[in-house]
Amino acid sequence: MGSSGYYAAMAIPLLIENTDTLEDFAARALAAPWLGLDTEFVRDRTYFPRAGLIQIATPDEIALVDPVTLSQLLPLAPLLFDSAMPKVLHAATQDMELFFCLFERLPTPVFDTQVAAAQLAFTPQISHAALVGEMLQADTPPALGRYNWLRRPLQAQAIEYAAGDVAHLGALYQRLSAQLEQQDKTAAFDQAMRSVVNPERYRPQPERAWKRIRARRRLDDKALARLKALARWREEQAIRQDLPRQWILRDNLLAVLARQAPRNAAELADIHVLKATSRRRYGRDLLRLIADANY
Repeated sequence: MGSSGYYAAMAIPLLIENTDTLEDFAARALAAPWLGLDTEFVRDRTYFPRAGLIQIATPDEIALVDPVTLSQLLPLAPLLFDSAMPKVLHAATQDMELFFCLFERLPTPVFDTQVAAAQLAFTPQISHAALVGEMLQADTPPALGRYNWLRRPLQAQAIEYAAGDVAHLGALYQRLSAQLEQQDKTAAFDQAMRSVVNPERYRPQPERAWKRIRARRRLDDKALARLKALARWREEQAIRQDLPRQWILRDNLLAVLARQAPRNAAELADIHVLKATSRRRYGRDLLRLIADANY
């Protein structure tokens, strides 16, 4: 049953809340031929994601590692960074970002089942539940919506959902990798995976923050130069304060500032979408950035 990858739908997950249990599990899992991985996190009030749960599947068990309760996660490192063991994830980029935040490196090697499915002409960006249904004729637990993964104790339905996210990754990996080889698409898959496993993708890059702002397309060259400076400053503020970038200043406000280019406090006060509290806190910085970008 374990070698098929279908074991997991019947497995009772192991909830890991202390270091000894984590060390024991990591030692056992090192012998596995592959590792299924998923994470749950919260970032609605922070810049960096806050780890709520790390789900790990092997052919023999499912473990739910609790980073909220555990004092440290170092026993996972030999497992996550074992270069001989494939790490199987679905739509891996957000999970990879969390791992980079936790360990400052990425699990390797990685097999993204969504990327593999795209190479095999499944629906673009197919969901995990849909892929499990199409390939394995199996169900996954219903989504939980905006569940707070930092709250303890975890509810029973949260544990079921979290385990379901890794329950079928092994079976998907086996079937998808076989089909990639049969259709001579392994090289194309490896090429598509390169951006997923590039550490620079997950490192904060304030100098590129302006590319996130849709209104940039409607700005002329001078206004765009101002937007670049403002967006970089906002990203640095968000990183330093560990706050969502929109909590510093919203995208549309940065575009207004870049377009109107206020030169002094009076002109800044005329921008009514800029709240007085933000003007008092950031006004000098904003005027300086705009003035510098004008030259």
